Parts: sequence; structure tokens; C-alpha cells
Amino acid sequence: MSFEVSDVDIEDYQDQVDLGKSPDQIIRKFVARGRSEEQVQAIRAAFEIRAGKIRKMESVGVISARTEKTGTWYSGVQLEDVAWPMLRARLESQLPTDAVQSIHEASDRVLAELGAPAIPGRELRGLVLGFVQSGKTTSFMSVIAKAADRGYRFFIVLSGITENLRSQTQRRIDEMLIEGNPQFVTLTNSESDFEAPEQLSKIAAGTDLRLIAVVKKNPHRLKRLLDWLKSAQRDADAFPILIIDDEADQASIDVGQGRVSRINSLIRQLLEFERSGYIAYTATPFANVLIDPENANDLYPKDFIVDLPKPENYFGSAELFGRGLLETDESEPVDGLDVIRSIPEEHVDEVRQPRGKGAVESWDPSVPDSLLTALRWFILATAARRVRGTGNKHSTMLIHTSMLGRAHEKLAEVVSEAIEAEAAQLRAGSARPHLRGLWASESAAIDSARFGNRPITFEALENELDGVFADLRLVIDNYRSSDRLHYGDEPQAVVVIGGNTLSRGLTLEGLVTSYFVRASNAYDSLLQMGRWFGYRRGYEDLQRVWMTDELNEFFVDLATVEEEFRQFVKQYEFETTPAKVRPVIRTHSSLLVAARNKTRSAQRVFVSFSQEVLQTILFEHRDADWLQANKTATSELLSTAESLVGPWRPSGMTASAKLFRDVPVEAVFSFLEMYEFHHAATRMKGELIGKYIRKQNELSALRKWNVAVMSSPSGRHEPIELAPGMEVVPVERSRMKHQNGNHANIRTLIGSMDRLVDLDVTAEQKESLLRGDLSTPAKNRLREEHVGDRGLLIVYPIAKDSSPKLDYADTKKDSQKTSLDAVDDVVGVAFQFPKAHDIGSAVEYISVPPPVEDFEVDDVFALDSADEVYK
Repeated sequence: MSFEVSDVDIEDYQDQVDLGKSPDQIIRKFVARGRSEEQVQAIRAAFEIRAGKIRKMESVGVISARTEKTGTWYSGVQLEDVAWPMLRARLESQLPTDAVQSIHEASDRVLAELGAPAIPGRELRGLVLGFVQSGKTTSFMSVIAKAADRGYRFFIVLSGITENLRSQTQRRIDEMLIEGNPQFVTLTNSESDFEAPEQLSKIAAGTDLRLIAVVKKNPHRLKRLLDWLKSAQRDADAFPILIIDDEADQASIDVGQGRVSRINSLIRQLLEFERSGYIAYTATPFANVLIDPENANDLYPKDFIVDLPKPENYFGSAELFGRGLLETDESEPVDGLDVIRSIPEEHVDEVRQPRGKGAVESWDPSVPDSLLTALRWFILATAARRVRGTGNKHSTMLIHTSMLGRAHEKLAEVVSEAIEAEAAQLRAGSARPHLRGLWASESAAIDSARFGNRPITFEALENELDGVFADLRLVIDNYRSSDRLHYGDEPQAVVVIGGNTLSRGLTLEGLVTSYFVRASNAYDSLLQMGRWFGYRRGYEDLQRVWMTDELNEFFVDLATVEEEFRQFVKQYEFETTPAKVRPVIRTHSSLLVAARNKTRSAQRVFVSFSQEVLQTILFEHRDADWLQANKTATSELLSTAESLVGPWRPSGMTASAKLFRDVPVEAVFSFLEMYEFHHAATRMKGELIGKYIRKQNELSALRKWNVAVMSSPSGRHEPIELAPGMEVVPVERSRMKHQNGNHANIRTLIGSMDRLVDLDVTAEQKESLLRGDLSTPAKNRLREEHVGDRGLLIVYPIAKDSSPKLDYADTKKDSQKTSLDAVDDVVGVAFQFPKAHDIGSAVEYISVPPPVEDFEVDDVFALDSADEVYK
């Protein structure tokens, strides 16, 4: 009679794994119970198949090879589990089924990296990468629930550096995880941080109990927790402990000069207990992955990095601001939503205090037109949301202009006066014309139907305006204020002014309008300040963010950095551990990756241009001399090519393009010396490209180049002469609307098929190619087959009056582009490199040094004394 493995068999096997038993030990135990060797092997195979499916889950990106260290141990939820089924039921009452399933799969994947709870000395270090305001708390609660069901006994959640954030996290955990589950013993509550309870040995006696503490990253509290555990060292060593470090790039990083900083040291000491493990949760992991990986005692995520999938309907930096081209992209970048509004530079000094000690006291803030417009929009959007009656019942406006508490207080005075004046005008009837005009212009910016929302007329929301003003509250939220931001059961309409306390983790319910001029020159600080990221169900079309053009441009760049890091994780999925492959982060000409004291271990790295496309996207479009220099460089290149290889020929792949084949590399070197690349470009630098080509030349590669010149088939513009006897019709490339400085950012230059422009094919071959696989790997194979180790240099003459309506990359309704409006025609260039002949040809990835500026450092010690007032 054949033997069929049941779920009960797999769960019995899982129970033994949880106890730390090896496969051989489990087999002997099952045989001793009366199972045959064949049956036990079948059970083991079924268990490993189920566990393997979790480890190979495609929806979650992971850098890990932990199977070789911990074995395949987790096979999924079991029938007798308690914590996860209870949490899942609560999640399903609040979230769509697909969202809950995604949370379930992601938490399974994280748990698979932990290892069985009974295995001592694990020294686990991992990182879970989420998105700002995306539900990381739900993710780690799910991991805690499943780990509790598998036998983990003590959960320490390190939750930010402020009591406000700690209390918010505690309330969420109480509501979703602990309420109604007697299995959990809470050592903290929403009113009180960690206080040493009764002895651990007494609590540990109940083997079914699970302890949980939500603790601020504060030296006093962490020291108290550590001392309590050490008072029962033997019990603590026997306890499987899981530390969840929320906002792990804040306060947890060692920033000490000549010594380990206190909070980092205390976290490390918590990890000295035999069965303790550590998972960092953050949306901005830049400082975490730049910890020295050679220091085994520090918090570098040496074992795994898990990249959580982006939730559906989530608005992140790419969705709001757009992002630039990635090396993995084929043609166009991602466009942002038309929700960003510009704050003129002359308005900044009216809302942000001048620099200098004590300068805030003599500062007289005012409400400029941009802030008044933002306030009016908040009133209108809140009224419209009340008419719709969908989504979050609260409505919030954020004003974030400074980190100084006194600045918040002074700005609040004039904002309060402005709100009162608007209310008075509404009562008098004089406010309606400008409110009507603002609603007409802004509601037309985004089609509400795009998100399934019904359109609202001004007449429909007009009746709600008086009620919105009546309910409106102005709150200052900082460490000095007594009236902190709290949302009750009744719908709230709140304008909140604050700084640090609003910059990390704290959720602003129903955030619909943001006014932001806060200066920071670090990736992580800027992204975490973006409280406008998250979910906006029912008012996706109403959200607006006011900021300076410089900050807007920074966020576009940061969206590119974020996505590039996630692509790095995907590149090394399942192959290795972060300890063996060190994540790299693109640098920026004006921003620090993180505060310098968090990145002392960072070093310059080397990268290869193998099979990559580089392109110019930044241009000094108002500098006639700069533009003319590039036209001269192009003329020299084309004239030299003609003299060396004869006249250009039509491209077989792109009818309007012209080609020179097998141009000697010396002509390319001369062009690189003459062409002016924009100073802010990170990798598109003549010296950098030339260095790489020379290294390849030493290996007998890239000695010959194909040079293509693109031309528009539309004929909208008059032909221009690039070199004597060589005329083309310039192409169209428009620039970004919101930019800082005088340059033009076109976001993308090269088209999806342009990298194949030099393939020597017949018309029949071309049609066949176009019908086949045109993925990036396929295009690389085609280039290897048809052009070998030749490089491709593509020249793009761009019309000075290019319009976004005719730009191939700008077909979306909510375009973020505007006319190029250059003083002369522009010449862009792109390089397509073949596969490198040797890894040693990689070149250094450099950037312009960031400016020396003041930047915010987590002021943990300043909060120590304040912490003592919380009981």
C-alpha cells in the first residue's frame, strides 16, 4: 500500500526542526516511533519541498544563502498556530485579500531566514527593506506572530527615538497582535516604556507564554532592559529572542568617535544572549549597508537582505516625483504624478528662520502666497473628501520648514491668523471666487476617474466649507509642545507644524497637503521627511505637495537611487549573502548618502560598463558657448569619421539614422576630450569613459566603433548641418518642468530600439527581429552576434524648441515635461558598450564631493532627560 504524506506528518517534522533537531536526529526519532525509513524520507522530502517554495518565492527579493548555515527549516503556517491566524483575521477585516496575501508571503520569506528558534549561537543579522509609510509595522507584526507560533519567546521592538512614535507603535501592536491573545505578556504599554517587571525566571516558567516589549532607542531604557535580562542570564540565554529594530538607520548606527556610541553598544549587548537574533527594518538602508562588514560585532546585515514588494496603490517617490533612467531600463524613465507644486525661492525666508544661533528670535515669519494657496487647497480637498465619504476619516496638512521648536511656534502664530482671516472671508462671501478658481485649476490637473474616484464640483463641496473651518485644528508637534498630535475616534481636520518628531515613522492620518522647505543634504533624512508617501485611498487625485524646485529635483534623483538599490538586491537573489557581496549606492553631486558619521566605513567602489548604455540627460541649455562647443566636437567627430571610413550610410534598423562603421577608437578619444559633459553627471564623464575604453583596448577590445547619427522622420524642423555636407533633422527631447538651477534635465535620451541601430540586417531580417524577443538580454545577444566587441556611439541633434507633445518619452496625460527652450540646438550622445573582456577593466565610480553644510544628526542624548518624565 502506497504511503501518502499528510499535513500532520509535515507539522510533526516542523516541530522537531523548531527544537533544533538535525535531519538525522529527526529520522531516528520518527523510526523509533514506528515509521519506516522510506516513509520518513518521504515526509522529509515533502517538508523540504514546502519550505523550498517559501525560500524561492518570486514576489519577494532576497540576498541570502542562509540554507547552507541554518538549513531549510520553515515550511509555513501550521494547523495549531495561534498568533498568525488571529492577526490575519484582523488584517482581512481592514485590507483587501490580495494585500493580506502579499503580507503573508513576505513574512513567510523573512521567517525562513531566521533559523529554528532552538538553535543557540545564531548571531543573526538581517535587514528588511520596506518603503516609507508603506506598512512596515504590519510586516514585522506578521513576522512576530509567525515566530511566536514557531517557538520564539521574547520579542523586543526598538521603535524610534521619541515617545510619540513608540506609543503609536505600541498601540498598533496591542490592537492587532496582543488583544485577545493570552499567549502574549506585554512588558510595556502605550503610556509607559520599559520598566523592570518581575523576575524573568517567573515569567519564563510558562513555556506557552511570549514576552513582548516596545522600547525607545534611548540609553536609559535600553540599559534598564539589558540589566533586567542579565539579572537572569541563564533564563535569558535559553530564551529565543528576536529584536526588531524599526527605523534601523536612526540611532542604531555606531556614530561614536573613538568609542562605540551608547545605543549601538547596548543593542550589541542584547545580541550577546545565546539565542538572540536581529532584524533591521527601514525604508532608507543606506547607512545600514555601509556599516563595516568586517566587524562581526556590529549590526551590518551580513546574513540577509529582504526587499518587500511594493504594495498596490502605494504612492512612493517614483509615483509622486518620477525617476530617472536605470541601467536596467530600456527606454523611458518613470513619470511622476502632477501633484508637486513649486515654492519660489523668495518665499523660503518667509517660512524658514535664518541660520545662526539665536537668529530665530529676531525672525518675523509671514504667510507667502504659496503657503496661502496650500492652506486653501487643504480646505477644499478636505471638503471634497467629506463629500466623497471614502478613505481615511481624518484629514491632515503638514507644514515642515524647520527643526527648531521656537520656529514652529512663531510660524504657527501667522498661520493661525491666516486661517482665521480665510474663515472670516468665507463667512463674508468674499473667499468663494478665489476658492472656486483654485478648485477649477487643481481638480483639472488629475482625472479623478483614473483612480476610480467620482468627480466633485465646487457646488457640491461648497456646503462643507463652513464645517471644515469649524473643525480645523492647528497643532504644533515637537519636543517642546504639550498639545501633541493625537487622532481620536471622531474625524479630525488638522494643520500640523513640526520637525523631527514628524520626520520618522509617525503616521499623519489622511495626509492630503504638505508644505515642505526643510533643508537636508542626506538621502535618508530627506526620504524619511517625506510623510506624503503612503496610501491615499479615495483621494489619490487630491494629494498635493508644495516644495522648492531644488527639493523636487532631489526627490527625483532619490527615487532613482532607491530603485537602483532594489535592482541590486534582485541581481544577487539566492546566490550569496550581503557579507560576501557588498551593496553599492549611487552617489549624488549635492547630497550625502547619509550623515558622515554614519558612513565612515564607506569606500569608493569600481564598476564596469559591460553591456551598459550611458547617455547624456543634463544640458546647459541657456549657455550658447557650451552648446556651440559640443556642436564643434560633433562636427570634428563626423568629419574625422568620414575621412577615415568614407561617407555615412543609412541604418538598416532605423531608416532616418545614418551610420559610420568601424571608426578607429582614436576618433572617439578626441571627441571625449572636446565634448562638454555636464558637471553634475555622475557617470557620464569623458575622463571616466575614456579610462574604461583604454582598459578594454589593452585587451584588444573597443578598438573599432560604429558611430550613428539620429534624425527625426517627422520633418517638423528644418535640417541642420552637423558637419560639412552632413545634414539631419533634429529630434525632439523636452525637459523637466520643476528644476533647480539653469540646466535642462531631459530624463532620457535614447529610444528603446536605438541600441540596435548599427545592426547590419536586411529588411526581412529586421522584421523577424522585431517580432522576436526584445528584452535587454536578447538585445545584448543580438549585438554580440552582429557587431561583436565594437562600441556604439550615438549622436542626437536635439531641436532647441522641442515640445513635450512630440517627445516620444512624453505620451502620458499628466506629463512633468515642458518645452526645451534652449538658446541653440543641443547635441546629446549615448554610448552602448559590448560585454567586457575582463572584470579587471572596471573603473572607479566617482562623484563630485558634496558641499560642506550643516546637517541634522539624530539628537538621541538630548532626549535622555526628557525620557525620564515618561512613566
